[in-house]
Amino acid sequence: RAAALEGVLVRVQAVAVADVVPAAGAGDPQPTNEFAVDAGLRVDDLFHLTTPFPAVGQAYASITGILAFRHGNTKVEPRGAPDLVEGP
Repeated sequence: RAAALEGVLVRVQAVAVADVVPAAGAGDPQPTNEFAVDAGLRVDDLFHLTTPFPAVGQAYASITGILAFRHGNTKVEPRGAPDLVEGP
């Protein structure tokens, strides 16, 4: 399904940070400034660097961004701070 939604604005809801240092994909420079939520969906910093950087367990009511396939991984690309809504 990710391939069909590439380049589309998407929103995931009720997710939590599962990994703050996911393995870098092929050609992805370190540090990646990515984190992964729930089932491994990555949140990237192409347009916006999440600051402060979240910790494992950080809950988000929603994360909105453009879905992209970069460096071998599907990633959500938030456009700015309003795309990252903290929550329970």
